[in-house]
This record gives sequence, C-alpha cells and structure tokens, in this order.
Amino acid sequence: MICRARRQELDVLTTVIVFGLMFFHTASIFSGHQLITNRMQSGLTTIVASLVVSLEFIWIMPVMMLVAGIAAWHSLERRTPTRFLRERLLRLGVPFLTGLVIVNPPQVYYYLRANAGLSVGFISFLPRYWNIRFSLLSFPYFLESAGPEEAFSVIHLWFLIFLLVYTMLLLPLFLYMQRPTGKHLATRISGFLSRRFAVFLWAIPITLLEAFLGAIWPSGWNRWIWPFIILFGYLSAADEGLTAALVRHRILALVIGLLGFSVFFMGTGILGGAGIDPWAGREGPAVILRFFKGISSWCLTVAVVGIATRIGQRQAETDRTPGRSTFWSRLAAYGREAQLPYYVLHQTPIIAIGYYVVGWNWPAVAKFWIIYLGSLAITLLVYELLVRRIGVLRVLFGMKPRGRGRPQMPSSSIPQKHH
Repeated sequence: MICRARRQELDVLTTVIVFGLMFFHTASIFSGHQLITNRMQSGLTTIVASLVVSLEFIWIMPVMMLVAGIAAWHSLERRTPTRFLRERLLRLGVPFLTGLVIVNPPQVYYYLRANAGLSVGFISFLPRYWNIRFSLLSFPYFLESAGPEEAFSVIHLWFLIFLLVYTMLLLPLFLYMQRPTGKHLATRISGFLSRRFAVFLWAIPITLLEAFLGAIWPSGWNRWIWPFIILFGYLSAADEGLTAALVRHRILALVIGLLGFSVFFMGTGILGGAGIDPWAGREGPAVILRFFKGISSWCLTVAVVGIATRIGQRQAETDRTPGRSTFWSRLAAYGREAQLPYYVLHQTPIIAIGYYVVGWNWPAVAKFWIIYLGSLAITLLVYELLVRRIGVLRVLFGMKPRGRGRPQMPSSSIPQKHH
C-alpha cells in the first residue's frame, strides 16, 4: 500500500462535473426527466435532450462516488476516526439539512403547481412540505412524505445523504484496512484487480444489483451499488497498481461503455413504448436492459477516471516547477471550495425559472438557454455574494470558516427522475 499525494486532476474533474450539472438539469426539462417539463417541442428535440441527459447520467454519479472514496482515504490519512466523522457530518450532513429547509421547498412547490393543480401560496404550502414521517424503507435518508400528494422530497440532495450514510457504514472496514491484517487483505484485492482486465470484474455486484433490484427515485440507481463504488475508490487511492489499471484500461472501458450505453438508451425507449418500466420493472426485458446499464456505467466510470488520471500524469511530467500557480491549479482550488454549495444551490433557480419559461411560445433552444444562463447567473451570484462571504452561510453549506486552512478534496451530484 503506497501513500500518495492528493491528485489535482480529480479536483478539476469533479469541479467540471458539478458545474456541468446546471447544463444537465436544464436539459432534463426538455427530456421529461425533471420536476418541470417543456411539453411544447418536437419529438426530435425530446430525443436529442434525452440522449444528452442519459449519456451524462450513466457515469456522472458513479464517478463522483468513486472520487469520494479516494477522498475518504486521503482524509483518514490525516484525521482520527472521530475527526473524520465530525468532518463528514459538517461537510455533508449540515448542507443536506440546509438544502431540505431552504433549497428544496420551492422546487416541490413549483412541481405541484405545474403537475398537481396546487393553487395556494408558498407560505401556505410549507406545512404540507413538512408533513413527513420516519421510514426505514426510505433508507438511507429515512424520511418520506406523510401526505397523499407527496409534498416532501430530498430531490437532488439524495447524493449528500447517501454518501454520508455509506461512508459511515464503511468506516469500520476502512479502519480495518489501516491495520496490518487489513492492509494485507486490501493489497491482495488491489493486486488482483490490477491484473489485465480484472478491473472490469468490479462491475459484477453493481450490475447484479441494478438488474435484479432496480432503481429507486430520486437517484435513478439501486441504493446498494454505492458502497462498492466508494470502496473501489478507497482501494485505488491506497494502491498505485490499481490506479495504473484504470489508466491502462481507459480506452477499452470507453468503447465497452459507449456500446453498452447505446443498447441501454435505445432499450429504454423501446420498453417505455411497450409500457414496461426499464428502471424498476421486474419483466425479463427490463432486467436484461439494466445489465447493460450497470456494465456501461462501470466501464464509463473507469474510462473517465482513467483518462483524468492520465491527463494529470502528463501534466506532472511536463510541469518543470511543481507547485506553481496555473490555470488548472487555480480551477482546482476554486472548485474544492465552491462545488458543494454550488451543488446544493443550483437546481432551485432551474425549477423556478423553468416553471415560467416552459409556457412561452418560443423555440425549445431559446428557452433552454434562458433557463440555463439565468440559473447559472443566480447560482453564482448567491454563492459569490452571500455564501462565500458570510461565515454562518459558509458552515451551513459545508464550507470551512474563513482562516481554517486549505479546503479538502470534495465529497463530491445527479441525475434524477422525480416522482
């Protein structure tokens, strides 16, 4: 097991992904996979939007979870288990609760106005939103709406609570792998996965869970695949050989992933037209289709992380003055601090602006850019003028108070289909 320095290319990768979610969630309005949908458009527009959204969906979340596993290894190298848990709760739990209180209610409000005939004002709606109950079946966030209209939802915040809960559940295993016996076991596992083509075997549990258990909403994934992806990230952070395997297999993984995605994308349209739910249906065709979903997802995750790692290696090889300030290092530093509050904030303006814009008799392309650019401007202004500068808001959105040192690698968001 080899201790390695933090990897700037992964900071850049997660920053690009998180900031790209504005584009993804705006496009979801036009693919029909969002709280607000644009119904006045051609079938071609729907297909193109669905292709863009599906192609992003299939790898974004797994990549973020894998990087979060890498981050967990780095964090435990510097912290005691108690400090690690405290950092996770502050970094993930607090912004999750902040989002439930501040960010999500307007989204659900506009969703119900657009789809369920809600006519009351926002303040009158809030008691309906908070009509919730505890439920073990809603693991890992344990909350669900107690009302018939389903006025409560974690929406895009599912990522934060999933990552928090699964990281806490995996912590005993992480600590075991820091002890001599556990290190030996982890080294043997990493050594096996570093062999030729063996990295693809990690797709087996992910694919089986997706295929036979199906997805839950709002994540759009089976809830039990994430511990496997986080654990793989942890192992790859601790072992250079496993990281090298990601780089070595990146092109093959990209080819297999794109082929599998093509089958999955076309299959979802065919099954949907036949009245079969491709995401959670128990019918044979739906189960088979989710095999392709799981395989393509893991292969594209390997490809994206492998490509990013190789770019980082080349950057290090050509950088004659390590540590100097470059565009990429500045982007990584900015992204480490900004991406979590940006993630929490970004979808509310999309839904709010989209609610009013989708009814305009304008071309879909024009409406897309109005929603996208308007939401981007609002999110960045709120972050730069309020969250980044006010101490209390920094803490509520998962940032460190000013003067507390360098931000840590992000616990990296999420496509979803709602309700």
